[in-house]
Amino acid sequence: MTLGALPNCPSRLAGPLVAGLPADFADAVLAGIRKIEAPVSGDAVVDRAAYDEAASTETAFANVAEILALVLFVSGDLALEHAIRELMKGWR
Repeated sequence: MTLGALPNCPSRLAGPLVAGLPADFADAVLAGIRKIEAPVSGDAVVDRAAYDEAASTETAFANVAEILALVLFVSGDLALEHAIRELMKGWR
């Protein structure tokens, strides 16, 4: 991670964020996506990212990536909401 980078990416979550995805967070994203076992083919590309140097964590990026994988790989019915709720129970 580059410390002291200029936070120039507007965010609705908090103040401005640093654009990009440091290697540590990229590894966490891959780990989060790989937790979801789904019989799919093709590529998922993460081509947008931003982080907060003080508040972002590898765990947060892995958790969000896991949710992204569920949204991409699970059919759009109540099973998706149930799967996400079950996943989030493990975060506590």
